[in-house]
Amino acid sequence: TVTHAHAQMKLASKCLEVARLRDVLDARTMEYEAAMAVMQGRAHDSERGMNTLRGMVANLNDQLMTLQIQQTELEDRLTTRESDVRCREHAAQIREESLVAGEQELKEKSENFREFTFHEYLEYAWAHYVDGNIDRCAHWFDKALNIPDLEPIKQSQ
Repeated sequence: TVTHAHAQMKLASKCLEVARLRDVLDARTMEYEAAMAVMQGRAHDSERGMNTLRGMVANLNDQLMTLQIQQTELEDRLTTRESDVRCREHAAQIREESLVAGEQELKEKSENFREFTFHEYLEYAWAHYVDGNIDRCAHWFDKALNIPDLEPIKQSQ
């Protein structure tokens, strides 16, 4: 029975060793579960951080697209304005050329201009009278009466 008591002591010692190992295993399991929870929390935080970063990238992409659209609109406006300026400059050049040509034409006409004679005015008035256009007849007749050469005749009457 010494052997029996010795066996029981060995068994009790082994039971204590198993209990101690079970406690160590439970403690390590709790540490592992705690570490897993921390890792899962970090993974969750990382996922939230990644989602936040994805949102920021999407927002920046939207802003970039908006800026590119605005840049295109501004470039179109600039092109339109440059075209308008070129058109205005061209129109001004044409006006200037027309003015110069008009002045030249007027100068040439004034060099070749002569007053109608009293008889020529009366011929025009008579031609319109014959055509039945009394208004034009009166117009030419008035011109005939307003010739500067007739002033001395009018004053003498």
